[in-house]
Amino acid sequence: MDDPKAALLAALPDIPRWLEARALLAMPDAQLYASPEGFVVSSPLDKLACGVGQPAPHLFTQALTEVDPEWTVLAAPEDADAVGAGIPDFERERAILHVLEGPIPRLAAPDPDVIQLGPHDLRRVPDFMARELERAIHQTEVLALETGGVIASVAYAASETARLYDLSIDTFGPHRKKGYAARVMRALLDRRSEVKRPVWGATVSNEESLRLAARLGFRPFEEIVVFTRKSSAGAPS
Repeated sequence: MDDPKAALLAALPDIPRWLEARALLAMPDAQLYASPEGFVVSSPLDKLACGVGQPAPHLFTQALTEVDPEWTVLAAPEDADAVGAGIPDFERERAILHVLEGPIPRLAAPDPDVIQLGPHDLRRVPDFMARELERAIHQTEVLALETGGVIASVAYAASETARLYDLSIDTFGPHRKKGYAARVMRALLDRRSEVKRPVWGATVSNEESLRLAARLGFRPFEEIVVFTRKSSAGAPS
């Protein structure tokens, strides 16, 4: 293959640990930095990068072109030490990848409080979520649970491959611990086809996300390592 991203995409199996790396490699605007021992693929717009294999440390200087606290870097456990050597100002945390047991759960009837967000709705969510959704909302279905005219929880497929999609969910401030996250996630699962299977990733410190995954029928499958800048407040789940 003449396209190095396409060649690497074909070489990585479509399994949960490579979901984000494969999704980035398929993006036309993602950047690839490779050495004989490994590579880094990154999306400056999404502030997301994946290190695969044993990439040379200087590749991260090229890939993470902006010193931004929102950058997240992902790696398989066996690659974590090599990736960490290239980003010494990042801290690492284990993340558990979950897969859904059995068939996709279906709702008896649509949830009347769940709506699909459009670009005009971005002003109705917190600024950090609006930035996260700015591109996603044009590429995939973003669902939200609305209560009293206020958006309380948002869920969407953050990354997709031919077989898998990565679930992203956030519930805002005073609306937490009211069951809204489970409802909007059930609605999202209900509206997705059986062709692609959902993957739920949560860092080990995110106990609430881990509990919700279990409640919705997901089981631990494997782990990855999430790197965030030491000045950052946390990692995505």
